[in-house]
Amino acid sequence: MFDIEDNLGPIDVLIRADVADQVDEFLNKRIKYRQQLITGIWKRFRSEVLGLLILRNEHKKQGREIKFDEVVLIGSGHVKCTDWPLGVVIELLPAKDGVTRLVCLQTYKGELVLPVQRIFLLGSFLILVQRLSKGNKA
Repeated sequence: MFDIEDNLGPIDVLIRADVADQVDEFLNKRIKYRQQLITGIWKRFRSEVLGLLILRNEHKKQGREIKFDEVVLIGSGHVKCTDWPLGVVIELLPAKDGVTRLVCLQTYKGELVLPVQRIFLLGSFLILVQRLSKGNKA
């Protein structure tokens, strides 16, 4: 069957130092390449697509209410709209008259409470994602 000489030993499992350095260098290059790819795709998405998806105050004109768990852009006067951060509505804070004037948002930095005037809905973004996901399944 098997000879004692054919058994797996510790030396068979250990990686030589020169091979390990080559593997580390290869993995570092792959990680850097992957990060560059992700950064490039995100920059391109923000510059080409995101600006078109902003529904500036159209929800007020159409009577559309902001809903829980909706993805929004957080507007800022001193930053270009393509650099605005994204947030998710986690709580609606209605005033005494029942109209929602403040919302609590979850961002990558934490939670924010902002007036409705400073957030912009991305309704068409969700429609676009749904269309793309249906196209991939078909």
